[in-house]
Amino acid sequence: SSSTSSSGTSKASGNAVHVRVGQQSKKPWYQFSHVAIGQPPSLVHVPTHFFKMVAVVNDDNERIEKIAAFVIPNHDASERGGVDLQRFLVRISDVEAVTGM
Repeated sequence: SSSTSSSGTSKASGNAVHVRVGQQSKKPWYQFSHVAIGQPPSLVHVPTHFFKMVAVVNDDNERIEKIAAFVIPNHDASERGGVDLQRFLVRISDVEAVTGM
């Protein structure tokens, strides 16, 4: 769901709420709410997702033979029968763009 007011828009997705709160240097800026653990003032933000990159390296010539990137939701992964990682396969360029790598 989303709503609009004179100050901007807000959008809820899952447990995270993303709120557009204004403009700064002609670029929009956003305020996010995140799940955190601990007690104030020692709170640690819990990421909603994490990424992994896996490379298969040839032992003979040390060249990368294959590489894959995954973005995985940070939740209980105790599904019966394991987790199908192909559901989380993303382009390497997408991970690079989001992480600045």
